[in-house]
Amino acid sequence: MIKSELQILLQQIDEIEGDACIQLIRRALIIMQETRDIDWAFLQLKLGVSLKKSFTGNNAQNIDNAIKAFYLALQIYTREKHAYHWAITHGNLGNAYLDKLTGDTAQNIEKAIQLHEQASEIFTKEIYPEEWANTQYNLGNAYYKRAKDKNLSMENAIQAYRNALQVFTIEHFPFKRGYILNNLGLAYLDRLEGNSDENQDLAIYVFEEASQIDDYKNNTQEWVKVQVNLADTYAKRINGVPAENSECAVNAYKHALEVYALPGYSKELADTQQKLGTVYQFQPHGERSKNLEDALEIYNSALQFFTKETYPEEWADISINLNGVYIHRLRGDWKQNLEIALEISKSILEIFNKENNIKIWGDAQLGLGTTYAKRLLGDRPENLKHALEAYNLASQAYEQDKNIEQWAGVQINIGNIYLEPLIKSRFQNVEVQNIENGINAYTLALQVFTQANYPEQWAIIQINLGAAYRWRLQGNRPENIEKSINAYKSALQVYTKIHHTRLHLDTSYYLADLLYKEKQWPEAREVYENAHQALVLLRGDTYHQESRKYLSYENAELYANLIHCCLLLNDHAAAATYALSSKSRTLTELMAESSSSLDILLAQDPLLRAAWAPIQELKKRLDFLLNSFNLFDSFTSNTRQWQKRQADHIDTEIASLQRDINQLSDTMIFRFPALAGIRPLPQLSINQIQELLVELNSIPLVEYIQHGGGWCAFIFTPAEVYYVQLAGNLSELLFDSLFAIIADTFWVRDGQLIDQSTALKSMYSLLIAPLKAHTSIVGPLVLAPTGPLHLVPFQALADEQGHYLSEDCALSFIPSAATMYILHKQIRELNIKRNGVIKQRLLSVAYSDSNGNYLPHVLSEAKAISKHFTELVELLEEEALPERVIQKASQPFEVIHIGCHGSFNYDSLLDSGLLLAQQRLLTINDIRLHIRLQGRPLVTLSACQTGHTRPERADETNGLSWAFLAAGASAVVSSQWSVADEATRELFEAFYFSRRQADISDAEALRQAIQHLRQNPVYQEHPFFWAAFQVMGIPLPA
Repeated sequence: MIKSELQILLQQIDEIEGDACIQLIRRALIIMQETRDIDWAFLQLKLGVSLKKSFTGNNAQNIDNAIKAFYLALQIYTREKHAYHWAITHGNLGNAYLDKLTGDTAQNIEKAIQLHEQASEIFTKEIYPEEWANTQYNLGNAYYKRAKDKNLSMENAIQAYRNALQVFTIEHFPFKRGYILNNLGLAYLDRLEGNSDENQDLAIYVFEEASQIDDYKNNTQEWVKVQVNLADTYAKRINGVPAENSECAVNAYKHALEVYALPGYSKELADTQQKLGTVYQFQPHGERSKNLEDALEIYNSALQFFTKETYPEEWADISINLNGVYIHRLRGDWKQNLEIALEISKSILEIFNKENNIKIWGDAQLGLGTTYAKRLLGDRPENLKHALEAYNLASQAYEQDKNIEQWAGVQINIGNIYLEPLIKSRFQNVEVQNIENGINAYTLALQVFTQANYPEQWAIIQINLGAAYRWRLQGNRPENIEKSINAYKSALQVYTKIHHTRLHLDTSYYLADLLYKEKQWPEAREVYENAHQALVLLRGDTYHQESRKYLSYENAELYANLIHCCLLLNDHAAAATYALSSKSRTLTELMAESSSSLDILLAQDPLLRAAWAPIQELKKRLDFLLNSFNLFDSFTSNTRQWQKRQADHIDTEIASLQRDINQLSDTMIFRFPALAGIRPLPQLSINQIQELLVELNSIPLVEYIQHGGGWCAFIFTPAEVYYVQLAGNLSELLFDSLFAIIADTFWVRDGQLIDQSTALKSMYSLLIAPLKAHTSIVGPLVLAPTGPLHLVPFQALADEQGHYLSEDCALSFIPSAATMYILHKQIRELNIKRNGVIKQRLLSVAYSDSNGNYLPHVLSEAKAISKHFTELVELLEEEALPERVIQKASQPFEVIHIGCHGSFNYDSLLDSGLLLAQQRLLTINDIRLHIRLQGRPLVTLSACQTGHTRPERADETNGLSWAFLAAGASAVVSSQWSVADEATRELFEAFYFSRRQADISDAEALRQAIQHLRQNPVYQEHPFFWAAFQVMGIPLPA
């Protein structure tokens, strides 16, 4: 009867698994307690395994009881007689010790390792490959958890996992392999040996392999862990392109969220949402505003589970991140975003203090300080006071928590607060003690951020110290200046030209500006030249024209001072060379069509287009960062907004983007050699300009320049470059006249013509007379004005005898010598393609505005001009709609003539334009975005103020004539002021008549037309009628 009960129990034990089996085993063991044979030992082994897996009762007690059962089994299983079961039991016993919750953990792990090592003596790879591999896997887990000899233990763990993978192949053990790969990846991440970046890449490799195993994918509970681990690793990856790493992290987190969206994973879902939000928040590619909105949305989703009441610490961590999102948010009202950020920090501090969670309290104080530092509402000094209070509390928290990196970072913030009045307005309202406090804070930060361990943070502090010592009010001034110079030089040791181009440019500028103000001309020149080289590199990495334009704006003073240094050192050739680099770079690059050449390659090659997409995204992000700085502040502040960019981590991101772009570009050029032909516009040399002038029949070129010490002109001839010093106070001398020209009251006031002969003679004496010592002011002459000189009515300037400049000179105007060079190169190539044959094709656009300010002569002007062409396309009156002009202008023409009203809006430049049918404007923005002229036609604009420009730093693109040049015109004839309708008609009729003569340039044709108009007694006495129009372009025969 007893035997029968045991048999039944054993049968049930074989059929039943889980907790139900435990009681059956225990009953069987009671029956067999007298025999204690091999079967009894097997039941003890099975009892131990079942207890270790049990989900009921006390887990710690279950594991302890399992260990007792395994030891009882080993009383029977000896190594000599039952080697296999002895080893199996050792393996299970080792795993039990590894999971043991009672006793000393370190001792338990050591015991586990010992037991697995003993098992491996039996389970050799040759005799028991699967059992050997399992033992290796178990050893790997034990070594991974071992704290003793951490470096050696992790290497042992990695080797054990690798050993196991030799047997657990994807063909025969796919699930087991995926499980081990996941553990191996975690071991690589915790590895102390080798380089962290290489270990990360190894982890990614094994995580990727595990995630692709089909059988492993089917076990979603395990597969999702790999996705999270993979995402975590990509989010922290050192190597590779940050944009790609970020994208991979996002994709892996999204895969995990698909699983965690199922019932039963609420906490895991919220955890992963928080991690994904962090990636979005700091994502280095894509549209920054959208990334922040995505972060905002997913953080709020995570907060649906992590509420303040149930998970206060997780809620606080996410809220701290939300504070950062709202501080930097680009959508919505900026002021209100900062107020929301403020309330978030305050809400965290209502719950947490330095007693209950010093880390969260410190982070919240840091967020509060940053929000107050950026706050736009309220009293600024009061906000700075609150910011300083919060930063000091955060500093105390991090110091108490022994978080030295965060503590040092807060010291930088404190220093920036003390120096903000200095940053904003130099000496105005700057307290002496504030500068001292700022220096002390930066000095404290240097205790942690050493050059050896934290080079970039160290360099940031050096830049800040450079500014602080420069404007320091205490101490010996020469010593302070020397400290400032040394600090800037120290920063340049870290911020190299190649790897930190933007930071190198800024720091070089700060140092050069200081040396310049201290009249150390040779030293200043050397550093300015260094900044120039960095700027050239930076422009090459900048994709968008507005970003390039901003760089020109921001660095106008750099070139002005560099040219002045060269002049002071009597190096006129170098000054002239840098003058070539300082003007109209954006317009010249647009005309060079470097971007459209890339567009053509991308359109022709789908593989290139797909491969280029990551670079394009990186460049768009770089453009956004470069274009996000406030222009006005950069004009008035020596800091060039350094502290703002530093606080927003903008410059660090710019440096990272540039490295990534360079790395990817090098790879792309290797894969696609055609890209090697697309390069940024090179720096032009004096020799290149002189060779061009030879081709243009030795026409002299005059470049007007405003430098750090005043005004000058460079006269370029085929053989020489002449430096001409102009009046240092030229701007003041011309101010009244130029202001009247801007207001359109120079020539006519209250309906009456004004005699401006005195002003015109004065302008001649200031701008033309000084040139005569080096060049003849007779014949063709090319002028490249700068800044306000674009407004000067050069055609009307007269010498002391009242002889007008336009009587003897055929004047051509260009934005810069570089523009002239590119324009000539393209026209020459175009003529070669045409074999010298130019079509006589005209697009004539005319709108008289018969229902408004009627122009009675516009249509007759158009008809008179048309007879000079063999082919004619007309858009007259109501047909002259902006969209039709855009459409027709994209076809090939020799000449495009537009007669209508024109307007120039100084406040909104891009809204300036030509008034066409239905009272609609063809604006500068329309021309820039939609018109692509074919064959480099001449464009004549018979309208008011079409040649007007808004004086801007670096002579960057503005005005209708500039827009048409950028759109593809060879030259543009335009007016500088509101012109008389009938006189304009006569002028253009004469211009086109003269233009058809052999070997005559557009400039000479205009000169002859002006002289023809002056023969009319009605017009001859006043330049208002005949001097308004000028040719923007190069003097080539029509």
